[in-house]
Amino acid sequence: MMSGITGAPRGKRFTLVLLVVTILHAASADTATDRVTNFVNEYLKKNQIPGCAVMVRHDGKVVLCQGYGVANVEHGVRMTPQTGFNQARSESNSPPWPS
Repeated sequence: MMSGITGAPRGKRFTLVLLVVTILHAASADTATDRVTNFVNEYLKKNQIPGCAVMVRHDGKVVLCQGYGVANVEHGVRMTPQTGFNQARSESNSPPWPS
């Protein structure tokens, strides 16, 4: 069974999303996806994050949908846009309704 990653801390995730959106907004479509790929790969390495999935929509169309890094470090399973993520939850953070 493949286990997903819990992901980066919330602040790092927000920073990554904000920077990806800024890069895409400032560049043409072809250049932007290359710049995002380079940025995300460098960000993952610098912050020791094993992997992530990125999806960007512009004007209602998906312009980028790609996995970066690995979903399972132990087994070397590559991250894909379809990779599921496990999120750590505690009872204090759980919603009052059943999942």
